[in-house]
Amino acid sequence: MNLVSPKSIKASRVYFTEFDRVSYSQLVLSAAELESIRHNIERKLKLLVLIKGHVIIAASHLLESELAREVLFPHPRLFSNGVIVPALRVEFKGFKIRQN
Repeated sequence: MNLVSPKSIKASRVYFTEFDRVSYSQLVLSAAELESIRHNIERKLKLLVLIKGHVIIAASHLLESELAREVLFPHPRLFSNGVIVPALRVEFKGFKIRQN
Protein backbone atom coordinates (compact mmCIF):
# COMPACT_ATOMS: atom_id res chain seq x y z
CA MET A 1 0.00 0.00 0.00
CA ASN A 2 1.34 3.44 -0.92
CA LEU A 3 1.65 6.05 1.81
CA VAL A 4 -0.75 8.96 1.27
CA SER A 5 -0.03 12.08 3.26
CA PRO A 6 -2.96 14.24 4.39
CA LYS A 7 -1.53 17.18 2.46
CA SER A 8 -1.69 15.24 -0.82
CA ILE A 9 -5.43 14.55 -0.51
CA LYS A 10 -7.56 17.01 -2.42
CA ALA A 11 -9.92 19.33 -0.57
CA SER A 12 -12.97 17.16 -1.26
CA ARG A 13 -12.40 14.81 1.65
CA VAL A 14 -15.14 12.41 2.62
CA TYR A 15 -14.96 10.57 5.93
CA PHE A 16 -17.13 7.47 5.73
CA THR A 17 -18.30 6.38 9.19
CA GLU A 18 -21.02 3.88 8.38
CA PHE A 19 -18.78 0.88 8.99
CA ASP A 20 -18.77 1.73 12.70
CA ARG A 21 -19.78 -1.49 14.47
CA VAL A 22 -21.82 0.38 17.07
CA SER A 23 -24.24 1.47 14.34
CA TYR A 24 -25.48 -2.02 13.59
CA SER A 25 -23.94 -4.59 15.95
CA GLN A 26 -26.12 -3.82 18.98
CA LEU A 27 -29.28 -4.81 17.16
CA VAL A 28 -30.49 -8.32 16.55
CA LEU A 29 -30.78 -8.45 12.80
CA SER A 30 -32.12 -11.11 10.51
CA ALA A 31 -30.05 -12.18 7.52
CA ALA A 32 -32.33 -10.15 5.24
CA GLU A 33 -31.95 -7.02 7.37
CA LEU A 34 -28.16 -7.38 7.45
CA GLU A 35 -28.08 -7.86 3.68
CA SER A 36 -30.20 -4.72 3.27
CA ILE A 37 -27.78 -2.72 5.44
CA ARG A 38 -24.84 -4.08 3.44
CA HIS A 39 -26.52 -3.17 0.16
CA ASN A 40 -27.27 0.39 1.34
CA ILE A 41 -23.72 0.90 2.61
CA GLU A 42 -22.30 -0.34 -0.69
CA ARG A 43 -24.54 2.07 -2.62
CA LYS A 44 -23.57 5.05 -0.43
CA LEU A 45 -19.90 4.21 -0.71
CA LYS A 46 -20.06 3.84 -4.50
CA LEU A 47 -21.89 7.15 -4.82
CA LEU A 48 -19.32 8.98 -2.68
CA VAL A 49 -16.45 7.47 -4.67
CA LEU A 50 -18.06 8.52 -7.94
CA ILE A 51 -18.70 12.06 -6.70
CA LYS A 52 -15.53 12.70 -4.69
CA GLY A 53 -12.97 10.32 -6.19
CA HIS A 54 -11.80 8.88 -2.88
CA VAL A 55 -13.17 8.12 0.57
CA ILE A 56 -11.35 8.14 3.90
CA ILE A 57 -12.32 5.42 6.38
CA ALA A 58 -11.08 5.12 9.96
CA ALA A 59 -8.56 2.30 10.24
CA SER A 60 -10.35 1.09 13.37
CA HIS A 61 -13.55 0.62 11.35
CA LEU A 62 -11.64 -1.42 8.78
CA LEU A 63 -10.14 -3.65 11.44
CA GLU A 64 -13.13 -4.05 13.76
CA SER A 65 -16.08 -4.16 11.37
CA GLU A 66 -16.95 -7.50 9.80
CA LEU A 67 -19.14 -5.62 7.36
CA ALA A 68 -16.21 -3.45 6.23
CA ARG A 69 -14.07 -6.53 5.70
CA GLU A 70 -16.82 -8.25 3.71
CA VAL A 71 -17.45 -5.22 1.50
CA LEU A 72 -13.94 -3.85 0.96
CA PHE A 73 -11.28 -6.52 1.42
CA PRO A 74 -12.30 -8.64 -1.59
CA HIS A 75 -11.33 -5.58 -3.68
CA PRO A 76 -7.70 -4.72 -2.78
CA ARG A 77 -7.41 -2.37 -5.78
CA LEU A 78 -9.68 0.08 -3.96
CA PHE A 79 -6.80 0.55 -1.51
CA SER A 80 -3.86 0.31 -3.92
CA ASN A 81 -5.45 2.85 -6.31
CA GLY A 82 -6.20 5.31 -3.48
CA VAL A 83 -9.97 5.09 -3.82
CA ILE A 84 -10.28 3.97 -0.20
CA VAL A 85 -7.81 5.70 2.12
CA PRO A 86 -7.44 4.35 5.67
CA ALA A 87 -7.19 7.17 8.21
CA LEU A 88 -4.04 6.37 10.18
CA ARG A 89 -2.19 8.41 12.73
CA VAL A 90 0.95 10.05 11.36
CA GLU A 91 3.34 7.66 13.11
CA PHE A 92 1.90 4.60 11.32
CA LYS A 93 2.73 3.73 7.73
CA GLY A 94 0.23 0.90 7.25
CA PHE A 95 -1.80 -1.79 8.94
CA LYS A 96 -2.14 -5.53 8.81
CA ILE A 97 -4.76 -7.88 10.16
CA ARG A 98 -3.33 -10.72 12.18
CA GLN A 99 -4.74 -14.08 11.21
CA ASN A 100 -5.15 -16.43 14.17
